[in-house]
Amino acid sequence: MKLNKSVLYFIGLLLAFQVNAQHQRPPMPELPKDYFTFPIKPGKQNYIAGSMGELRPNHFHGGIDIKTDGVINHPVYASADGYVCRVKVSTTGYGNVLYVRHPNNFVTVYAHLEKFSKPIADYVRQKQYDNESFDIELFPKKDELKVKKDEVLALSGNSGGSTGPHLHWEIRDTLDNIFNPLLLGFSELKDNIAPIIQKIAVKPLAIDGRVKNEFERFEFTPTKTGQNSYTISETISAWGTIGIELKAIDKMNYTSNVYGLETTEVIFDGDTIFSQSISFHPIEKSRYINHHIDYCTYHQKGQRFEKCYVDDGNLLPIYTTLRNNGKITIYDTDVHTVKINAYDAFGNLSTLNFKIKGEKPKTSLTGSPPASGSWTSDVTKNTLKIINRNGATIPALFYTKDRDTISLEPAYRKSGYNVYLYDLKKGIPDSVVAGNNKEVFNFSAMVPSGENHTIEKDGIKIEFPSNALFDSLYLKLNHQVTDKGKEYFHIHNLQTSLYRPIKVTIDPLLTNYESSNTHLYHLNKYGKAGFEGGTWDKNKIVLKTKNFGTFTFEQDSIAPEIKLKSVQGNTIYLTIKDEKSGIGSFRATLDGEWILMNYDHKRNLLWSDRLDKSAPLKGNFEIEVKDNAGNSSIFKTKL
Repeated sequence: MKLNKSVLYFIGLLLAFQVNAQHQRPPMPELPKDYFTFPIKPGKQNYIAGSMGELRPNHFHGGIDIKTDGVINHPVYASADGYVCRVKVSTTGYGNVLYVRHPNNFVTVYAHLEKFSKPIADYVRQKQYDNESFDIELFPKKDELKVKKDEVLALSGNSGGSTGPHLHWEIRDTLDNIFNPLLLGFSELKDNIAPIIQKIAVKPLAIDGRVKNEFERFEFTPTKTGQNSYTISETISAWGTIGIELKAIDKMNYTSNVYGLETTEVIFDGDTIFSQSISFHPIEKSRYINHHIDYCTYHQKGQRFEKCYVDDGNLLPIYTTLRNNGKITIYDTDVHTVKINAYDAFGNLSTLNFKIKGEKPKTSLTGSPPASGSWTSDVTKNTLKIINRNGATIPALFYTKDRDTISLEPAYRKSGYNVYLYDLKKGIPDSVVAGNNKEVFNFSAMVPSGENHTIEKDGIKIEFPSNALFDSLYLKLNHQVTDKGKEYFHIHNLQTSLYRPIKVTIDPLLTNYESSNTHLYHLNKYGKAGFEGGTWDKNKIVLKTKNFGTFTFEQDSIAPEIKLKSVQGNTIYLTIKDEKSGIGSFRATLDGEWILMNYDHKRNLLWSDRLDKSAPLKGNFEIEVKDNAGNSSIFKTKL
């Protein structure tokens, strides 16, 4: 079988991601130069609001967000000849989106559109009427919706999950791998501004790891020493296995927006130990961003630090040079040099230089006491860290499930606090006692990643599919009813992310729930409850969720609100909203026949769209709107 050049190219590129090739700069994908037209105002100066690989909630940003002057209805041009291979209409995500496949087997994606061109719009509207659904996803055949280069495909918009008018544009292959369009060097965009290195963090990655003599993550703010060069004034002391994290942004000419990096390299004592390039990544692995960044720091501070090492369980294929997965091990007292190179997609480079000195761990430290209180516990990978304020250096007694007792001396002492480091691989403790302080743990089990696993405790059953976890997990569970009669289910913590959904079955302690309108809600870090759902099965509720944290029952018996906004010509406009569980579905009829209602959730707006544009909007109009809790409202009017 003879393979064409594009197939051979993709095979080579995929193999390249599996090899630890040592090089200074990761290879750029050989995208076809001068093949694609810029889809907004081609040939004119333009700007982007978002770049490829930006760090977004739960995903890397794919493609680029092209500005449309803050308004909708800019012409969107086909970047090359081809045909519409996929089209989707949705209230969320990409909203109105087109996928155009080209003869070279690349696919361009045009998202958040306001309107499709007439041939595409007519095709989609007919399918919506055939399926009696506003939300629809279609896969036209090769000869159904052909397009020519520079043809107007659509008008730009703000549909779906967009937070402002723009065109989201991507280049993919047929396997849904995303490529960075900026690597094509479009003349419409200008950038000679190098990335800005804001902070780094150094953290222990194993129980023997220390930074500044502590088992603690420390952040450092660089100072600028030149136009694109930075340094850290102090020499950082460290021991054992440690990792470096980077917080940096990029800028472009004539805009105030901030963007993500294209490439990051770490050079330790003159050798490249880590490099990554976001020029290519498979979209189905985008959620691995939560393992690529320090997720706990992001959750606590809202700041995204990228790990300059590959953590256990990280399957992203964006890392191209690795020595010991980018982790640094120091068991000497030498001074080591570290250099971090940060590139943007235009090749602009910023460099950070600093030093790390090996220092054997001390057992007695001076300085400010921990700010976290007199007794705290926390788990970092396989290490349980306990801080205990006590006047003397005393051992901590750990009681394990098999009733063994492990006595552990403090790893170090700082300003009247004892710090204990317990290796959870030696056994999961039920409790710990140190002086007058005691803590009973809610560890249920160690849940391994990469295999199916089921845990049951305190009326909570959790089924983990093999791909749910990024890494092995020391799971905590707790089920309680407060003195105010509120029931809570604590499933681990918010600082830990899931890759795939888990199945949770809960047997409530209370029995006074009305199952028809009572569902599970998830509490965010501010304590605000958001609808999660769940299905009642007799006296138990079953939920699939991608969230750890605290859940509770909430009742929603209030139906959605429907208001007539106006009738203009052949179109009726209504507003709908639901304060508790959110809009779930809607269905409208005219004289008993289904009629398409377009929906913009950001404006709470519905408007009719006749299949036959010439047919008058007359007759008995009726619409039913349901919320996610199953409550229903009906609006009727004579048109």
